[in-house]
Amino acid sequence: MGLTLDAGDMVAADPGLDAVPGRERRPRESIDVGIEFAEPLGRRAFSALHGNPLQGADPLAQAELAIQHRSLLWRAFLPASLPGDP
Repeated sequence: MGLTLDAGDMVAADPGLDAVPGRERRPRESIDVGIEFAEPLGRRAFSALHGNPLQGADPLAQAELAIQHRSLLWRAFLPASLPGDP
């Protein structure tokens, strides 16, 4: 079972916040909330919707923002030491 992070207002055709410049706060808060729900359930699978390409936005900037958010999520669940580490 996985958990989907805040995807915005799906009804208003806002499917995804992960790569929307200027809206960085909501995806980051969503990571914190997702972790709160996931830990007691023992879950580590998440879905974070990238978001639609924005008219006039730099696609590379959107991709970099999505990578930043996914990195934050990944680090939140990174074990203190990986198998094989001293």
